[in-house]
Amino acid sequence: MAQHMIFYFTGTGNSLKSALTIARKLQGSTNDTARVVCMGPDEPFSFTDCCDTIGFVFPCHFGGVPWRVLEYVRALDLTGQESAYRYAVVTYGGGFAATSLGQLNAVLTEKGFPLDYGAMAQAFSTYVVLYKMSTKLNEKTTLLKTRLEQVIADILKRHSLPPKCMNAVAGMYNRFATSNGVKNEDCHFAAGDACVSCGQCARVCPVGNITLEGDPPRPRWHHRCTQCLACLQLCPREAIDFGAKTRGRGRYKHPEVTVPMLIAYNHNHTEPLGY
Repeated sequence: MAQHMIFYFTGTGNSLKSALTIARKLQGSTNDTARVVCMGPDEPFSFTDCCDTIGFVFPCHFGGVPWRVLEYVRALDLTGQESAYRYAVVTYGGGFAATSLGQLNAVLTEKGFPLDYGAMAQAFSTYVVLYKMSTKLNEKTTLLKTRLEQVIADILKRHSLPPKCMNAVAGMYNRFATSNGVKNEDCHFAAGDACVSCGQCARVCPVGNITLEGDPPRPRWHHRCTQCLACLQLCPREAIDFGAKTRGRGRYKHPEVTVPMLIAYNHNHTEPLGY
């Protein structure tokens, strides 16, 4: 019986949907097991078995890997997993995303566990801080699905396609953006009068960066933000904005990922492949 482990990070569901799709294909109709684990929570992860495959699925942020993903992977103890086939899949909306694969591979190579395979998968672009939401939801959803079919075929065949070295210019941009306050950019988030203190923003945040405080309770951000925009995108009243930039720009969640499902997986409160 083979063991498959997939570590993922998501804000609005693109990478979670991708991770679950890969896991179900790897598990297939055999007695193999596949587990999907979020890289957001702080609790350390410990392997209990030797894995046949280990995957990393995450979005491209600022031309590279989200800071929380790098932090998580650096702390991940991969002792005993030397024989595992290791791969990464980066979901992205647009722009240059290949640096993400090289960046992650550099971290894993330092640990002695370089990637065997890396791939990119274009999805619906979610960074509403910079632009209006696209109206091509079905087209982008189908694009991701089609690309994942190709990627999964490669993974099932244990295809070898190590990522190229990190692009220097893109890498500099990612380091500049990350070192110049991504975590503190949450100072621009605010909940308006439409807020009903439901707390969904706090529950969907993959890194636990939000609490509800005050009377009436309102979200407070604690400067550990990844800019995944889950809080803004998934507010049921569209009460949260990033300054004035996002007003009237629409919101997004992957159509096949429910909010309860996302919350459960982001807090690792599911059995393997629950839902």
